[in-house]
Amino acid sequence: MKICIFDDDEEQLRLLINHAEAHVRDNSVFRGCEVRGFSAKDAFEADFASGPAVVYLLDIGIPEHDTYGIEAAKEIRARHKDCHILFITAYTHMAREALQGLIRPSGYICKGPLMLLEMQRTLTQIFYEMSMSGKVICLIQGRSKRFEPVDGVLYARYDNTIRKTEVVLTSGGRVAITESLAVLHKKLGDGFFFINRQVLVNKAKIRRFDRYTGKLTLINDEVFSISRSSAQKIKNLAGF
Repeated sequence: MKICIFDDDEEQLRLLINHAEAHVRDNSVFRGCEVRGFSAKDAFEADFASGPAVVYLLDIGIPEHDTYGIEAAKEIRARHKDCHILFITAYTHMAREALQGLIRPSGYICKGPLMLLEMQRTLTQIFYEMSMSGKVICLIQGRSKRFEPVDGVLYARYDNTIRKTEVVLTSGGRVAITESLAVLHKKLGDGFFFINRQVLVNKAKIRRFDRYTGKLTLINDEVFSISRSSAQKIKNLAGF
């Protein structure tokens, strides 16, 4: 999982990154969460296009674009429905514009002496809500635990070679766990289903299904052959 911060002021960006990193280290659920910071638009846009973060903290105004953060948030929301977006700005008059429309932000933080305290309070609330809502899954690797958003799971399959269940994430990461696919399915919920006995996929991550060849393609372009019973289930899904 990751938290992404965008602020064109590099000194303030470092302050925000350091504070966010300290906060996630102290949070038992999100201790392994990666914090990424960006002061350049191109790098930031490439990052959110490559995969979702759990939380985005966005500076609204930059020198060449007074509402850049709001426009970026609209694109992020179009790509990643369930992420949390926090706006950070020195201009309080932008609050009303930032908090309306389809962005559905989780909060608005004004730059100043209380900024870091407010950021910590809001992140704590977000983490608590996610852990209580079932949007986060605990993946157990031996004696260690790794927490990932359910929406960040692409698919899972049983690997006969290592005799473990391999969980593949939308970020490209892979986690080997000892739990069976059946147990994992109970944790992940109805948004996932078996395409055969050894592969469990996220319904929302299916790019296309060819009913003639019985091939299913996920958003990362991996292709799977599926069973006849699973093919019938896919046909019943909207869009297929």
